[in-house]
Amino acid sequence: MQNSRPPDRSRVTIQQALEAGRDVLLEKPMCTSLTEARELVALADRVGRVLMHGHVFLYNGGIRYLHDGKPAEAEICFRRVLRSEPRSAEAHYHLAGVLQSQGKLDEAAGCYRDSLELDPNSADAHNNLGTIRKEQQALAEAILHFQTA
Repeated sequence: MQNSRPPDRSRVTIQQALEAGRDVLLEKPMCTSLTEARELVALADRVGRVLMHGHVFLYNGGIRYLHDGKPAEAEICFRRVLRSEPRSAEAHYHLAGVLQSQGKLDEAAGCYRDSLELDPNSADAHNNLGTIRKEQQALAEAILHFQTA
């Protein structure tokens, strides 16, 4: 099973999959506390299943297009991901980066804000939004995001 649910809903899903005898590949963050993470690792050990933490999102077509220097195709992929997974902070974040690289700063800023709404502790999203807001001469907001990062 691959898990990419929000961390506040991941623990129960992962636990159920392990108890059902399935191996689990999950996205970061795996849950909301170190205690929950340790409990899941212990459960996987007890039931003899694999619990593997990875960066599943790296296998998304959008990332491959970015690495190939094809930002328009990457944008299409990230928008497709967001249609099916609108609560994916990483998809919002990566779409924002693509838009930022194309000079679409207003739209990129909106995507970084969407990403931060879902993952308010993302230092990278705060930093990148700060950079955009600085370029847009919104210095007070830029400073706030840089300080939060």
